[in-house]
Amino acid sequence: MQTERVALITEAGNGLSSQWANILKNAGFKVVIAAKGISYTHLDDQNLKNIQLLKVDFTKTEEVVQLYA
Repeated sequence: MQTERVALITEAGNGLSSQWANILKNAGFKVVIAAKGISYTHLDDQNLKNIQLLKVDFTKTEEVVQLYA
């Protein structure tokens, strides 16, 4: 049985984090980006392919808990 590798990248609105997302995706990881505010909007405008984008406010415990649900 093969294990699925998942990478969670937080607040990836800057270019460097977005580049890491693509590197991890190309290495076979399922990539999830969690961001809020302008970072989320910027990433959403990029139409990311094969990368899941979630709107998460890390100052709210209930939203962080939902990442693991």
